[in-house]
Amino acid sequence: MVLLSRRGIELAISTLVVLVIAILLLIGLAFFLTGGFARFKEATKPFADTTESTALREACRLACTAENYPSFCCTRYALGDERVLCTDSRLDVECAAAQCEQVFCQ
Repeated sequence: MVLLSRRGIELAISTLVVLVIAILLLIGLAFFLTGGFARFKEATKPFADTTESTALREACRLACTAENYPSFCCTRYALGDERVLCTDSRLDVECAAAQCEQVFCQ
């Protein structure tokens, strides 16, 4: 019967762990170099836009409720790559009391 040395088994296990880590690092590097993170950002962009537009919608509703009409009618907010007003139909915020034609925007 052949006895295996414990030292040899430990060396083999540590070598396997190092090889697995090295392979994972190489996969991550290849993913980075092929633009994988840009694709990841594009895949998560609709979720981020939804969160961003929800926050902007709520801010516009608060401006209307607080009767802050210059902010509601004049301030352009960043929504993605665009600058939009609270009156933008995509935000779906209605403020009947705001008469933006009569508000003086600087």
